[in-house]
Amino acid sequence: MPDSVSIPLRAAPAPGVAEPLLRRPPGRRGVVARTALVGRLRAAADTPIVTVVAPAGYGKTTLLAQWAERDPRPCAWFSLDSFRDGRWPRRPTLVVVDDADALGSDAALEVVAALADDVPAGSTLVLAARGEPRLPLARLRTEGRLLELGPEDLALTRKEAQTLLRHAGVLLPEPEVAELERRTEGWPAGLYLAALSLRSGGDPWTFAGDDRYVADYLRAEHLTPLAPAIRSFLMRTSVLERMNPAICDAVLERKDSARRLDALERSSLLIVPLDRNRSAFRYRRLVRDFLRSELERRHPELVSVLNRRAADWCEANGAPEAAVDYAAAAGDLEHVAHLVARLALPAYQEGRIVMVERWLRLLNELPTLDRHPDVCLIGAWVHALRGRAPDSQRWADAAERGLTADDPRRRLLHALRCGHGTERMLDDAVAAYDAVPPGGVWEPTALVALGVAHHLAGDDDRADATLSRAVEAAAAAGAVDTQIAALSERSLLAAARGGHADADALAAEASATADSRRLGASVTRALELAASARAALHRGDRERAESEIAHANRLRPLLTHAVPWLSVQVGIELARTQLTLADVAAARSLLHQIDGILRLRPALGRLVDDAALLRSQIRALEEPDGRWASSLTSAELRLLPLLATHLSFREIGDRLFVSRNTVKTQAISVYRKFGVSSRSEAIERAAELGLVDATAVPQQRELADAG
Repeated sequence: MPDSVSIPLRAAPAPGVAEPLLRRPPGRRGVVARTALVGRLRAAADTPIVTVVAPAGYGKTTLLAQWAERDPRPCAWFSLDSFRDGRWPRRPTLVVVDDADALGSDAALEVVAALADDVPAGSTLVLAARGEPRLPLARLRTEGRLLELGPEDLALTRKEAQTLLRHAGVLLPEPEVAELERRTEGWPAGLYLAALSLRSGGDPWTFAGDDRYVADYLRAEHLTPLAPAIRSFLMRTSVLERMNPAICDAVLERKDSARRLDALERSSLLIVPLDRNRSAFRYRRLVRDFLRSELERRHPELVSVLNRRAADWCEANGAPEAAVDYAAAAGDLEHVAHLVARLALPAYQEGRIVMVERWLRLLNELPTLDRHPDVCLIGAWVHALRGRAPDSQRWADAAERGLTADDPRRRLLHALRCGHGTERMLDDAVAAYDAVPPGGVWEPTALVALGVAHHLAGDDDRADATLSRAVEAAAAAGAVDTQIAALSERSLLAAARGGHADADALAAEASATADSRRLGASVTRALELAASARAALHRGDRERAESEIAHANRLRPLLTHAVPWLSVQVGIELARTQLTLADVAAARSLLHQIDGILRLRPALGRLVDDAALLRSQIRALEEPDGRWASSLTSAELRLLPLLATHLSFREIGDRLFVSRNTVKTQAISVYRKFGVSSRSEAIERAAELGLVDATAVPQQRELADAG
């Protein structure tokens, strides 16, 4: 809770007493032990001067009392009403001056400055204050005689926050403690007030600065004592996420914001500097919540005006993404749409799909959505990649209404959504690619659509060449999501033709690109995971394959008819991998999902044949002789892809770090379970069951079975 009241010290010895009576504030029950900070202070015993500067409620006095209790030196604890002169006691002493920022008279400042200049060896002068004391701290800092603790140092750790809440009678699971710590930024008083709120039925996930306990405290401790002009500045600038003098001047239509911000930082510490130069600031979270609620309560008519000015300033000064939020807060959705039309495609290309979704949500209720076809195009595609078929359809319909009949993006949207089959998809993709500007922002997407359309039509050579160009165009444009899709498609094409080295390299590049950008969940990410799992299985890395499959399975709800060709393709690849792992039940579950999409979008070219083959492979594994495949051990499943190569048993053993005899024993076990007598027959049977690539069969017929 707030800082405890300091206990005055008599400044001179009482009659018959050899030394001054040295006392400190008594400890209180339920106070969090600041063990780490006390240890830090004790370790700095040779530092002559310590400042502890933080707003009310950060436990400055509590911390210093705990330090004094554990420090072997006597403690002289001064409050302002009891401080008389600058004489040091006659032995090493810990001297605490509380409320040092309230030193008003020149005489008082001179006394403390004299103390600071003449700290005896072994003694420490501590200045506790809400704001930076008017003392020569810069000189003390350069002399190496100063240890400074601020709000970040005094903020409670996760464990300390949990202890405070428990002492206040609130027991919470770790995620809720973490959320309260985040919302309060470790402010001890804020956490205690949160405990009071929760005991009255509050929710840790919605606790904010407008909570009545927090609002009452901040109003009494911070807002009410301030001059009206400062209160006005605080409330009006609370609309800003980040503050600097220029944006504050623009929003408030004044010229002295730099002076105001500097005074705020030095006095109340309600704001946090965002850089070492102190050129930008933000309010502490609970403080900003409170100030915004005060603004809305006292001056509701100003909220939209101030936010609109902030949006205009940000747009004019190279911060259009910040302008989106201010325009939305002002209720100006047309301005939001204007900004998102510029920002959404580059953000999507960079892989920031979650950010794009947030912008799209702001525009959900815009009645004139079709006036912004650029936004609608991105909305339709992003919702499709996130598996939201109805939302994708609504945004696609709005795009259709806003685009002219000859706009190439209209044909591109048709191709990507593939609502009328793969033949129409190819026609639309060709028309779109021919019409989009070379090197333009839509060229990489058009190339991917065209490459996939060629693949679905059975022309894999042309598909791979087109997708190769898509990779280059996407890389040049910084279109990360499109680049990953093109790389993954090329990897799967290479694997299907037996080019496993190329498949491995392409899958690795796609995975590295995805990992480096921390992409959100999408069907594109599921495609990359499917390609990576297939490559891992072929090189015998079962652990990696299972990890990728587990990740991809979490994305299965995104596989819908919103982007049917991609969803079905991913489902088939994942099911094939599950069959290789002999998990027939998982493969059948995927087939059920695939069939559901095919019922809505039946004309998907070769994917229909691939689904039929998958269906027959699952049936084969469910037959009596096929069930033997389900009994293959992990070692035998790891061996199968290597049996389908020209490697000898000894070379396979080297790959697997086992002996030739171990490989031979495992191979014989596989032959027995398949009911065959040779390596080539085993590979043929494995290919029939979908456990290895069918391309491995011809080369195995040429391979001697000697091993």
